Amino acid sequence: TPAATARIQTALGSGRRHRSAPCRNRGDLALRHVQQGARPGSRLLVQLYAHELPGMLRGRVEAQVELLTDDADRVRVLGEIGELQEKRGRDKALALHAWMRAFTRDPGYDEARSNVDRLAGEMEAWNEHVQAYESALEKTSDVSIKSSLLTTLARVHDEKRGDPRSAIAVYERLAILDPDDPT
Repeated sequence: TPAATARIQTALGSGRRHRSAPCRNRGDLALRHVQQGARPGSRLLVQLYAHELPGMLRGRVEAQVELLTDDADRVRVLGEIGELQEKRGRDKALALHAWMRAFTRDPGYDEARSNVDRLAGEMEAWNEHVQAYESALEKTSDVSIKSSLLTTLARVHDEKRGDPRSAIAVYERLAILDPDDPT
């Protein structure tokens, strides 16, 4: 779209330039693809994001995720951003944030959930973990997914955060959700 092209042009043309010529060339190539009518999403956004572009552009690329029309594309791109943040950027906090956004958009996406669990555990980011699960609970209507999320949430409150009162409150929510569940 013209708006996406303008945002990418602004980001590529402003601020300090990245020292790496291949990075700049790949950004220019991605911009040309957008100008030629390529959809400003999925692969193109990941390509822009992956090549160590300046932090300002990374934020803009992540904002472009919201312009994608298909939720599956958004979730996939957010997952790829999470992987890039962890592996290339070596920033677990930003990786966790990207995976949390993917998990919140699709609570049934097991890869996002497992990455949220893993990264939160490695960083002992239990408040963020709880936040992601609460957001995912709001997004899904599937009773089995809600049940699983609530069970994990209660365990995190009790075992990781040391907050038995919150754990009991979550177990009460689980009992209301599925009165026949013995857990």
